[in-house]
Amino acid sequence: MNVAAGARTPQVVEALRRAGATFEDGADIPQRAGLTKADLLEKGLIGPDSAARRAALQQRLGLPSRLTANGLLEALDLLLTREEFDAL
Repeated sequence: MNVAAGARTPQVVEALRRAGATFEDGADIPQRAGLTKADLLEKGLIGPDSAARRAALQQRLGLPSRLTANGLLEALDLLLTREEFDAL
């Protein structure tokens, strides 16, 4: 992947790595947070009356509003570390 020199800030590189991008320098693919549906249930993001909480979190994180619970789980697992998820 070619990234313009100005766009190769640590934040951009880290976001790309979390999303599973690989780089010519051979940097390791980041580990996923290992989130499960049980984690979403514990946070009240699935289960009874969870739609409003999911919608608020998706808006706060700038995620698409029409994600399913499974889609949200996948996105959170790719984009957040375990610590960031726990801090939500």
